[in-house]
Amino acid sequence: MAPGKTLRSRVASLALALIAWLGAGVAHARPASMSLDEAYRLALTQSEQVTSALANRDLADALHTGALTIMGPSVYGTVKGVYENGQTVVGQPAQILKYGEVDVVATIPLFRRQIFDARRATALGTAGAEEQLRRARQQLMFDVATAFIGVLRNRQQVAIAQAAVKRAETQLQSATNRVKAQAALKTAELLAQIDLQRAQTQVNTAIGALHLAESSFERLMGVPPPEALVLPPTPPIDGERDLIELSRRQRPDVRALHLFTQQSQATVSQLQSRIFWPTLDANFLGTYQMLPEGGIPGFTLYGTLTLPLFMTGDEWVQVRLQRQRVRVAAANESLLRRQVGDDVRQALSRLQTAKSAMEIAAEQLKTATKNYELVSSFYKLGAPGTTLLELVTAQAAVFEAETNRVLASFDREQAVYQLLLAEGKIDL
Repeated sequence: MAPGKTLRSRVASLALALIAWLGAGVAHARPASMSLDEAYRLALTQSEQVTSALANRDLADALHTGALTIMGPSVYGTVKGVYENGQTVVGQPAQILKYGEVDVVATIPLFRRQIFDARRATALGTAGAEEQLRRARQQLMFDVATAFIGVLRNRQQVAIAQAAVKRAETQLQSATNRVKAQAALKTAELLAQIDLQRAQTQVNTAIGALHLAESSFERLMGVPPPEALVLPPTPPIDGERDLIELSRRQRPDVRALHLFTQQSQATVSQLQSRIFWPTLDANFLGTYQMLPEGGIPGFTLYGTLTLPLFMTGDEWVQVRLQRQRVRVAAANESLLRRQVGDDVRQALSRLQTAKSAMEIAAEQLKTATKNYELVSSFYKLGAPGTTLLELVTAQAAVFEAETNRVLASFDREQAVYQLLLAEGKIDL
């Protein structure tokens, strides 16, 4: 990897760590409002998946940097010293010998065929890790959008259920007054009471679902959802004809698997180069001998050509194992490409279903509201043939239509983000 890109990666890592530190300081503060983008930035500081993908990217960067330094020269030095005091001839004085030597050896690799394959393999690994990091962020964005929409959806459900309770309370009061005025039987009051209890049960169910959605929100973002959640405009959807093939080319996880397959193939070439390709080194040996009479410097330049003939035999096993890894990587890539088609088709189907449901729910709500207003006015006026049962049925129709409209609206938002995830376009 180029030094500039490595520097950018480190700066990005430091920026993410700074965001995490700042986010930890406000993790317990509940903001007054929050947009989807703010929720994503906050979740980014809490995500273990993104942190793990970032660590894998940094590890790939380090491996590539190591591959770039293999061709660098190596220099080492040795110091030897000898001191002898002995008598070599009987009757002669003792001889004292002082001797020392300093050696400096420098080896400069000139040709290593496997090094170029190693550099290519690690560069592909770094690119694949970068795509994995991008996909982890996309998945986090989708999870945040799902939790964000879930809270809004369930809050709307609670509001609709509470409105139904208010209507049921009005109906009960009206039925009680009519019974007291002997204009209706006691069964009318009991029926209104049953309808009120049904509406209260719906409120309780909606509140329980809201608490679950708020728990998922807090798990991702680290803070409870504020009172005001601002959902951005619905993202646009491309009208590409060949949407599946386009998604297969641009989705980060597919690109990552393709790069990892190429990395495995480059590693096969690297292992084979160790077996078949010779190596060439340039060597420099500098010496300085320290004798009693004085120092004697010297140096030697020579080249080393190494021809691989036979090693341990294990290198063939490593090549075979790596070829199997290539086959596994290629199979995983093919499986994911097929899965992309399924993901896109399912997302398109959900989006179309949600759009149709929104149209149906809008007409249903319009009709149910008009019917409830008519039945309610007739019932209040005591029109003959208008019973409380009809009024309760009309209210239930309004509640069902409002619920369907809310569900369809948020299902459409969810389907849009799911389609963007399937396409690999959900980046912020």
